[in-house]
Amino acid sequence: MLERFPYIGGDAASGTKNLIGAYMFVSMGEVLKKYGVTTAQSGHLMILIYERQFTKIPSFLRNIMGKIFTNPRFLTKMFLKKDRKNALNAAQNPGSFETQTQIPPEKGYDFSYHNLVCPLADFAKKYGYEEYMPYICNLDYVMFGILGAPLYREHTCFDDGDYCDFKLKLSAKPMDYDPPVFTQGNGYK
Repeated sequence: MLERFPYIGGDAASGTKNLIGAYMFVSMGEVLKKYGVTTAQSGHLMILIYERQFTKIPSFLRNIMGKIFTNPRFLTKMFLKKDRKNALNAAQNPGSFETQTQIPPEKGYDFSYHNLVCPLADFAKKYGYEEYMPYICNLDYVMFGILGAPLYREHTCFDDGDYCDFKLKLSAKPMDYDPPVFTQGNGYK
């Protein structure tokens, strides 16, 4: 799998760790299939592993991260910088992550941005790992949920082909991520 991985700019590029981490889960799922484990069961293991990864972060740091992810002004400033960095990287490494902060945020939300290019989804489509993508996308809900940030997503690059939307509604409580959001029948992915 690593031999076919896209190069998106190395460690300095936004999303490299996400790409590698996500496909570590896919690799795990592919091995577990040989032992009769379903994709849904692997998806549940992904949630547990990701939960443990984020709950290992000391609580005071999680609280700081949570405050950042629930501060729309700071997020906008941070993500506009990320948008510029991603655009420069994508010019050198086509197919890498590209983002666009929505100003103003999408109606009814306090902050929103779109992921316009997703190498995770592109790799899944190209090499036949489509069944894992909804579970990988659900991991965003795990991270945001642990940080106390209420994430909502109605579009994904994988399902809809155009963009992934990340929207925060600070007056809401984080969505339950287990069972995965896409299985809950509420229109969110």
